[in-house]
Amino acid sequence: MAPDTTVPTHRGTKSWYQQPDHPQRGHTERAQHSAGSARVFTRAHHLDPTAARPLVERGAIAILQHRYDEALADYQRAQQLEPHYPGLASYFAEL
Repeated sequence: MAPDTTVPTHRGTKSWYQQPDHPQRGHTERAQHSAGSARVFTRAHHLDPTAARPLVERGAIAILQHRYDEALADYQRAQQLEPHYPGLASYFAEL
């Protein structure tokens, strides 16, 4: 017989991946948070299209979301805008 992988709570039963100590807990929440952050940096870029930082930050978020082509495009555009952006080479190295 397989072990019980559920935990009783006041709202019913939680699956093993919903338990507070499970490493996958919060994955969906983090993905939603990073998508929201990407929108903030997109908006910042639209407000000041000459600023490199929103592109660099949005590129870093794209890497976390495994969207490497988008990250590369953001980093390359940031490099065009500000060739000596601090640490930009290390951002490229993440790709």
